[in-house]
Amino acid sequence: MGVYTTVIAPACIALILFFQQCRTWIQRRSVEAKASASGCGDVPVMPNKLPGGIERYLVRFSLKLDKLDFSEDVARRPFTRMGRYTYRSNTLFSNPTIYTAEPANVQALLSTQTSDFEYGSFREDSLKEVIGHGIFTTEGPSWKRFRRQLKPHFSRENVSNLEDLKHHFHTLGKVFPDIHDESGWLSTATDVVPLFSRFATDTSTELLFGESANSQTRAMIGSSVQDESEFSSALDYVLSYIIWRARMDFLGWLLPSGKFRRSIGTIHNYVSRYVDSALNKEPLTRSKDKTVLLEELIAQTQSPTELRDQILQLFIGGRTPTAALLSHAMLFLARNPQQYAEARAKVLGFFRSDDELTFDSIRECKLLTYILYETMRLLPPTALSLPRCAKRDTTLPCGGGPDETQPILVRRGEFVRFSHYTMYRRPDIWGSDAEEFRPMRWEGRSIGAEYIPFSMGPRICLGQQLALNEARYVLARMLMMFDRIEHVDAHLPIKTKFSLVTAVQNGVRLRMHRAADVEGFA
Repeated sequence: MGVYTTVIAPACIALILFFQQCRTWIQRRSVEAKASASGCGDVPVMPNKLPGGIERYLVRFSLKLDKLDFSEDVARRPFTRMGRYTYRSNTLFSNPTIYTAEPANVQALLSTQTSDFEYGSFREDSLKEVIGHGIFTTEGPSWKRFRRQLKPHFSRENVSNLEDLKHHFHTLGKVFPDIHDESGWLSTATDVVPLFSRFATDTSTELLFGESANSQTRAMIGSSVQDESEFSSALDYVLSYIIWRARMDFLGWLLPSGKFRRSIGTIHNYVSRYVDSALNKEPLTRSKDKTVLLEELIAQTQSPTELRDQILQLFIGGRTPTAALLSHAMLFLARNPQQYAEARAKVLGFFRSDDELTFDSIRECKLLTYILYETMRLLPPTALSLPRCAKRDTTLPCGGGPDETQPILVRRGEFVRFSHYTMYRRPDIWGSDAEEFRPMRWEGRSIGAEYIPFSMGPRICLGQQLALNEARYVLARMLMMFDRIEHVDAHLPIKTKFSLVTAVQNGVRLRMHRAADVEGFA
């Protein structure tokens, strides 16, 4: 045992590192030779401080990692260190990865060269374990079938109905405390993240299941919300765990998995109850006055597992990003009081009663859309894309050479990831004020591959208009309800968690001043 630990084990480790260095050198020379032959430019490799970049694995075990800002420290800082918007990364036991923040490369990945890339093992290994087999985790014929099933549900007719939305916002409005001081400020600061999460849960369950979870009402009256609370906690934990495991690469198996698997069970059980209830309904008792997605899917399949997976993927895709978008929009408005005052004046000029808030009218109030676009620019739903794997040797349009204008070679098996967060803050694209919250930058601006919060190409988000419609309505109502808001933590920088969906650390605590100048809203 002593000989093994003192001689053989270190020798084996040294041998592994030596062969890894040789493999990296051979790969790099091969890439450089083929790139030169095909007219592609060289892409610099992120320097490794230790052989195989093992320092990156060591830091991932550090307790300080959860104190970092995922968007800044992980999704953006490497680009700053490299001084360019495309670079390669080679680490021990991991396929080489190209990181890019070039719109032309993003367009190629998502739209014009989709046949050259696939999701590879990441979604298979990480996401399917959680959300199963559905539109977000499949490719090829299976994905096309799922998309055909779902697309009719997101028609204009289905996304333009605001009645259920108004009902759930009416409940949300009751959550904010009525007690205020002599100046009109609510007596306590309110973290709006859990409020918007419950609101999004209720609207999503209403849309998908035909009945709401009523989590807002149950929380208000002090009724048991254990199921909803456990589901939310489990979902937050799983989304964070997936990112941690992805960051660990081949060492992901070292992370404790007991809580992860229990959380998956909690999530599956929560959704399965709705699926089982719908399957047990007699056909004549199903909804006739509105379209219910779960019932539409039941007409096509009776498989409880397939129904659960499809519904779960849509539920997570609708609830979590919507709640985050609303929370982040209020965060930026609270930190920019002049922008809030201007937005409120604009909204009050458009609407004086709830009846005037319709699908068409809130779309016509362009500033609402600009605020949401600007929010997703500064805090995109996903800071760093999931990896895509090259199915064959191919190229991407730019990022090579000293000026990054030459095409780059992508070898079969290489991963490519792009940083929304970095691309959305490039001063050469957005101007010298790229770091500032300025909604009016969107006036008259055409949108291309430099801004894709809902993706683009064949897999563009089906629920884009539904999400924007819901967020516009809630934002308009919040602007009417409160004439002033303040961010309690405005003196601190905004930091984001390690999570699959962007979420700010420490919540969004606001002080709010109820308006006395608005009537006609129930």
